[in-house]
Amino acid sequence: MERDPVRFVWRSAPGLNISLLAIAVVAIPSLWIVLELLRVAIDDAALGRGFESRPAMHFMRLAISLPSRLTEAPVVLFGGLLLERGPLVQALAGVLLVVALAVGAFLAGSSLIRSEVGRRALRGLELRLLDGIATAPPGAAETVRNAAALAGSALAEQQSVLGRAIGVPSLCGALLFAALSYLALLDWRLAATAVTGIAVFGWASRAWSSWIRQVNAADRSSDAALRRALSTLAENLSALAAHGTATTEQRRIATEMEPMRALGDRARRHAILLLGVTVALGVATIAGVLGLGAWLGAAGALSPGEVVSAAAAAAFAIVALQGLLGWQGERDQLLKLFAEIARQLGSFNARRRVRQTPAPLPASGVISAEDVTVEGTLRGGRLLGLDLSLSLPSHVALVGDPDSGARTFASLLGGQISPRAGHVTFSGVSIEDAEPSDRARRLAFSGGEPLLLPNSLRANILYGCHDPDAADIEDRLLWAVEVAGLRGFVYRRGLAGMIDARREPGLAAAIVSARAGIRQELERSGIAHLVQPFDPVRYNPHATIGENILFGVSLGDTFREENLASHPFMRSLLDREGLTKPLAELGAAIVRSDLEMFWGLPSGSAIVGRFSLLSPAEREDFEAILERQTGSQRSTASARDAARLIGLAMRYTESRQRLGLLGPELEDHLLRLRQAFQREIPKSLQPSIEFLHPDRVCSATSVLDNLLFGRIAEDQAEARTRVVAVVRQVLEQFDLTRELMRVGLQSRLDPFSGSLSPARSAAIDLARCLVRVPDNLVVEHALNDLPAQDALDLTRRLTAAMVGRGLVVVVPPQLEGAAELFDEVVTFKAGRALTGLPATHSTAAFAPESDRTASPDPVWSPQ
Repeated sequence: MERDPVRFVWRSAPGLNISLLAIAVVAIPSLWIVLELLRVAIDDAALGRGFESRPAMHFMRLAISLPSRLTEAPVVLFGGLLLERGPLVQALAGVLLVVALAVGAFLAGSSLIRSEVGRRALRGLELRLLDGIATAPPGAAETVRNAAALAGSALAEQQSVLGRAIGVPSLCGALLFAALSYLALLDWRLAATAVTGIAVFGWASRAWSSWIRQVNAADRSSDAALRRALSTLAENLSALAAHGTATTEQRRIATEMEPMRALGDRARRHAILLLGVTVALGVATIAGVLGLGAWLGAAGALSPGEVVSAAAAAAFAIVALQGLLGWQGERDQLLKLFAEIARQLGSFNARRRVRQTPAPLPASGVISAEDVTVEGTLRGGRLLGLDLSLSLPSHVALVGDPDSGARTFASLLGGQISPRAGHVTFSGVSIEDAEPSDRARRLAFSGGEPLLLPNSLRANILYGCHDPDAADIEDRLLWAVEVAGLRGFVYRRGLAGMIDARREPGLAAAIVSARAGIRQELERSGIAHLVQPFDPVRYNPHATIGENILFGVSLGDTFREENLASHPFMRSLLDREGLTKPLAELGAAIVRSDLEMFWGLPSGSAIVGRFSLLSPAEREDFEAILERQTGSQRSTASARDAARLIGLAMRYTESRQRLGLLGPELEDHLLRLRQAFQREIPKSLQPSIEFLHPDRVCSATSVLDNLLFGRIAEDQAEARTRVVAVVRQVLEQFDLTRELMRVGLQSRLDPFSGSLSPARSAAIDLARCLVRVPDNLVVEHALNDLPAQDALDLTRRLTAAMVGRGLVVVVPPQLEGAAELFDEVVTFKAGRALTGLPATHSTAAFAPESDRTASPDPVWSPQ
């Protein structure tokens, strides 16, 4: 990787950088013109020197004076405009206005170009990093992680710096040259004075920048030390209280911090002193040029306008030099960053073996490990001089404790780690050197830390699949889900998912048709009472008050339960129906009951989380509202408090909270409010809600709610389990199970929510390998986090699914009954392997448990 940021930026956008150089070249005569206009404004417009001997003069005349041996008269490029003094002043004002607009456009255009240059350079650097990290060997994971952390923290705000890498030095250099050359044209002594002053100013400015860096470093060091000291103190408060050493610790920390603070204070004093010197030198340079120009003017060598223009040129030179020095500081920082990134990338790129195009792995053959030694890893123990041969496509179990080396050997087969000595081959082809995409098809590896994407479950399972658009991909997905033990998981996500009736009218119609079948089956099974249907004229005790009022689902935040009481339309209905006060009192009763029932329980308690309507953040707020509504503070209770209490009441479900706060009279009032809401809702608010209808699917609620068109009586024991079993049976009759699985696969996965267990994540990674239909499969830890029976069931499914193909599974030693399912068992102990054959090998069909919702016949079979 290129270590010089300037060369890297140039190569990232050469065309745009040439444009910046062209702008810098144009800036030279532009500055000359600006300075000349300043001279004209003073000498001719203000003092009238050009009109002393004539009534008019040539404005904007451009001429070049050549050596006398070539021509005595100057070469005129543009004769200018012959103007009297009055029109000259007007023309000068207009030209200065045009110059001001041109400077603004000039700066805006160059800034846009620099921004695009920075964007392209940053994009190029990101692509280099992504390519290096994505193709790095697994053994370089820690180094890659460091490089990624460095790049992520350091590059976040570097786009503008990269954009200035060429534009700023070229422009500032051009302005510096233009200013000094203008002074030299006026008088060489002016240029010499400016150069001397600028040189001293530059030295002082660099020294000041150096001390500022020392100040920042000292501040960072002292801040880090203080954080460490305070953190240690916070972790040992009990010791301070036990020994009474708070004062001692204060003195100790103050003593330790004193030298670091003294160092920072010393650097800060030097920086302040040098700042004053730098400013003084800059002003002195301009003053020196101005003074020398005045002396030359008194001698008749310069006009007043030329003296002022010379001082302005000196000021431009100071500003340009300051820009160059600032750019140099940025470049020094970028040099360090680029050098560190290049070092990090080079360190793990060096781990790649220099080799020709790797030979493809075979579909079957002998895996041979010869004198393999691997240091201990986080996944498993070390291997010591391992010699082992496995013939694929047989089924092999690797049995051993976590530190026995079994998982380490499986990682070797998956190309996850490199041996320190020896090598592992598959029919003579090095597994480590194989092309990763080829290895994923020939010798798929399920293990390590699964990579889960914030995307649909379907996209996660198809991650790495070489033919995601194949004609049989849907069948393969369901087969992989079945074998990996994810059928129940996907099924439940399908029930909790939602469908868009406009995009899938056929599925929506089928769901509506299945409603009657589910209701009939519930009645036939004698459990119809476990589901309370949605009825336009009846209150549903298993839905919240807000849901009963809306009889629909809010689309967005407009009619969310906590916002209902504050919405003007809903608030007017509540006032008209006389429900504002009753619902506010109901909310207050909920708060009182909640505080009494859960007093003393931690906020993270499972009981509080299941039955309390108040979140930990809301508890103190509602307690304060109750205090304002009682005693001497009653008069301070506001409409805002009432709205908060009504919003809480809207979340109340009688069958869930069981506080006995809802009677028939209040339910009747709420039903009248429902009817008024549906009858009077303005057209402008209708897009904010989707109402429930017995003959339509509600796209804003779950598939289960649409199938039942009602709510399950959660207060009844095992109600959900029994109702879902009926739903499953009816969906099979209506041939909707496959569609439900598709909805579940389309549901979005959130890998950062913490809702996925390690076993579930491993199962998704296993399905990801299975959907490719690999020739051979290595399973590292899919069995580790499962209960014994579930692990045994998964082993049976794997051996049945991989008949005729190779299978290598790391089997926990305590899993009884698994060894007989394999052709060969390899026992690992202390980094060495012992092989043996089980008495029998069975690949009979498995019979999954009912909670996995497995079908008796496979949905698809690999050929």
